[in-house]
Amino acid sequence: ELFASLHAIVGELMYARNFYFALYDAATGLLSFPYFVDEKESAPAPDKAGKGLTEYVLRTVATLLASPEVVRNLAARGAVELVGAEGIDWLGVPLAVGGRTFGVLAVQSYGPGTRYTQADRSTLSLASSQVALAIDRRRSEEARRKAEARFRTMFEGAPVGIILADLEGRLRELNPAVQRMTGYTVD
Repeated sequence: ELFASLHAIVGELMYARNFYFALYDAATGLLSFPYFVDEKESAPAPDKAGKGLTEYVLRTVATLLASPEVVRNLAARGAVELVGAEGIDWLGVPLAVGGRTFGVLAVQSYGPGTRYTQADRSTLSLASSQVALAIDRRRSEEARRKAEARFRTMFEGAPVGIILADLEGRLRELNPAVQRMTGYTVD
């Protein structure tokens, strides 16, 4: 839902018929495409990061406006491998927050009548900073929910007594083991 909304917003600012988010998980080395809209290709399955244009943007942490000539030049230098359908222009921007790059936002055109400009590059770069913040916030919230659920499971299932108190020494929570051992509840 978030990705579709962001796609619609970017689509109001520039040509974005072919649009995707690629997210990189540094722990697993996997690159996934949770949102992928393209008139010629379907979303790739999550896979180890390779040497495509998306990975190039991840490695360089720099916006790339790639015409066919730029792509051929990068491929000739060994900086990228040609993957997917050949387009007219490909524009990718890194998604980064706090010096940590975790993905790429990209658009692509297939028709010669649609060329990306430096203005489009600036627009997508500006949008990516806001998009990165939104994605990072959503990921942080999800990580917090998972951590709280793990804590709750360990707290409730611990075979030893655990008491949570505030700084004034008031008891806030007792796990079931404390209640079994003492017969007391927080109340």
